[in-house]
Amino acid sequence: MSAMRTSLAEVPRPTRPARRLVVEDLSAGYADTPVVRQVGLAVGEGEVVAIVGPNGAGKSTVLKAIMGELSVSSGRVVLDGKDITRIRPDRLTLLGIGYVPQVRDIFETLTVTENLTLGGYRLSHGEIPGRMEEVLEFFPQLAGMRDRIAGRLSGGERKMLALARTLMLRPRLLILDEPSANLAPELAHRVLHDQVGRLAESGVAILLVEQRVREALSVADWGYVLVAGSNRLEGPADDLMARPDLAEIFLGGEPDQDRPTVAAGDSR
Repeated sequence: MSAMRTSLAEVPRPTRPARRLVVEDLSAGYADTPVVRQVGLAVGEGEVVAIVGPNGAGKSTVLKAIMGELSVSSGRVVLDGKDITRIRPDRLTLLGIGYVPQVRDIFETLTVTENLTLGGYRLSHGEIPGRMEEVLEFFPQLAGMRDRIAGRLSGGERKMLALARTLMLRPRLLILDEPSANLAPELAHRVLHDQVGRLAESGVAILLVEQRVREALSVADWGYVLVAGSNRLEGPADDLMARPDLAEIFLGGEPDQDRPTVAAGDSR
């Protein structure tokens, strides 16, 4: 992205929901080695936003930088108007961000109920049962597995538990890193469409990194394509999915100049 572009925080988005998360010119990586450079994105209330791109594009790095798990060398992260750049992950949870990593997202030796209880660690003892019932309404399959050890759940059930555990604290923004990883196609479709879609309908803003590009874009409202650590393309998810040059862009090609490209400052 050009360093001269208008700040995302200053650009009106009349046709997108009020922005919950804004990432501006974010450069981050490991020690002194940047993995992503000047990445920008925004997520609105009740909106599903997908980050897609080839392996090694820096998709998960963006999420880890937002969550304070990686060093940010420049740029900023803004949540509901508050600069949260470089804030520790535990503090971000208090500010209303829920994060489901790709791995180590549940406590395998504990039961479903114990996982959910730990997820609600900031709630009072009296609040936890009621909140657990509310969360299980989104995941009725788990309701009959309360006493089951989490490590004995199927892959799809584990992912449901990871989502449910994160929802216990009522996050306003949910960040998901490869929620369909290692799932069969049918289960991946169910997680993305039935569960992620329903959560967005409830008003939760969702930022999603996915390797299953078409599945991700089919459930998303807006999409960002990352290639080699930088924004390459963005726009309404259905428009991105319809582009005949999308596969070429994934391989490092430039967007077709004959097709309209939705730039960072354009409205939907």
